[in-house]
Amino acid sequence: CMKNRTHNVEIDFEKKYHERYVRWQDKTREQFSFFNNLLLTLSVGFISFGYDNLMDTKIFFSFCHPQFDTTIFVLSFISIVLSILVGIFCVFSRLLDFRITTHINQVRYWSIKYSNTTLGDSSLKKIKDILPSLTSLIFNGFNRIDIDECKSLKNSNLEEIDAFKANFKILRAISQHLGNGTWIKLKWQIVLFFIGIICFVISHFQFN
Repeated sequence: CMKNRTHNVEIDFEKKYHERYVRWQDKTREQFSFFNNLLLTLSVGFISFGYDNLMDTKIFFSFCHPQFDTTIFVLSFISIVLSILVGIFCVFSRLLDFRITTHINQVRYWSIKYSNTTLGDSSLKKIKDILPSLTSLIFNGFNRIDIDECKSLKNSNLEEIDAFKANFKILRAISQHLGNGTWIKLKWQIVLFFIGIICFVISHFQFN
């Protein structure tokens, strides 16, 4: 009786903290999306504002005789444009990550339901060389595992099951790679945005 009570307490404890983890993970995703969209909005607004300054006669003619302030202004403009491009790639990376994660959970469900096969959480080692690039995933997609493959696991031999699990691990590795890459892109988006703002402020004082 005492063992059962302790076991139930452990289950409740794990469930409690798992729910907290899921809740805070959702909040992190929401804040990530909000911040990414905010930076994109500010960057596009800045480009519109900066374009008017770029067409200013004084700045336009100064390109014929490059000066420090003109160079800084151009660097500001380029930095903001790069921030927008990185932000867009960041959005694509997140969408692909969500799509692949959804497919991974669906494959887990099919495998348990139709073949009573539980797929682990481990990933393949030394997989970096075979991971597809973000542009390849955007234009070519990823190798899906269909429901028939999950159903056939029930009558598959050990070699076929290992091959199936290896493909599943590749999907998990791609998802993890996209998740890590998304945070890296967000950091670059922030850095490029603030470099653009700082350069613009410096060039503005120089022009004045």
